Amino acid sequence: MKKQYTVAIIEDNETCASCLQNSLAAYPMFTITVLAKDCCTGKKLLIEKQPDLLFLDVELPDATGIELIREVKDFIFWPMHVIFYTAYEKYLLAALRESAFDFLLKPYEPAEFQQIISRFLTHTNSTIHLHQIANTLSSFVPVNRSLLIATITGYQLFKVEQIGCFVFDKQQKQWNIICCEGTRTPIKRTTRAIDILAYSCSFIQTSQQHIINLEYLYAITDKCCKMLPPFDHITDLHVSRIYMKELQNKLNQL
Repeated sequence: MKKQYTVAIIEDNETCASCLQNSLAAYPMFTITVLAKDCCTGKKLLIEKQPDLLFLDVELPDATGIELIREVKDFIFWPMHVIFYTAYEKYLLAALRESAFDFLLKPYEPAEFQQIISRFLTHTNSTIHLHQIANTLSSFVPVNRSLLIATITGYQLFKVEQIGCFVFDKQQKQWNIICCEGTRTPIKRTTRAIDILAYSCSFIQTSQQHIINLEYLYAITDKCCKMLPPFDHITDLHVSRIYMKELQNKLNQL
């Protein structure tokens, strides 16, 4: 069970921001790492600090909270839960469409806040427990060759040699497994890149959207990975500058 969580508050009204801070102070497992009053500052800090929970005002000076989520979603590669914080119920539908975890109306009662926090803790702890079960079950199969992976339909067994790469779907905000049979299997949404890399030492990240199986890599041309059959048809496996050095070091160790 995760015992500590980081929180971001993006709210231009100081009184409302202070209200959230005071409410969170009653929960020692939460640490506020981001405080911002506008979308521009908030976007930068979210990407830098990677908080677990975000309280987001809808009406901000430079844009709406809805617009902020749309702008930042392509950069969010960790499980961050968003709670829209506003005085207007009219934003509820838009918030739900942006996959909001919850919706907190100003001003709120202590019981309402407690209910949201309890729901968040229950949800995150159950997700972590499922990952622990998967790790335990995986210990019964050969190390680094057979993997028990949480997909959107349940746990599924894969062999390392079946997998050519993992591709992140920006629209659905989840990773997909690309297998030698030509199948594309969506992984559970809370799975992060760091979780995938822990599956096998054969996997390495080449960009924010791609993780490849080194066993099928035979060349890097024009910052793109060239793969061996049956994955030679995949031509858009880019290597970003920030991942190139790590990839080179990995190849030198082989």
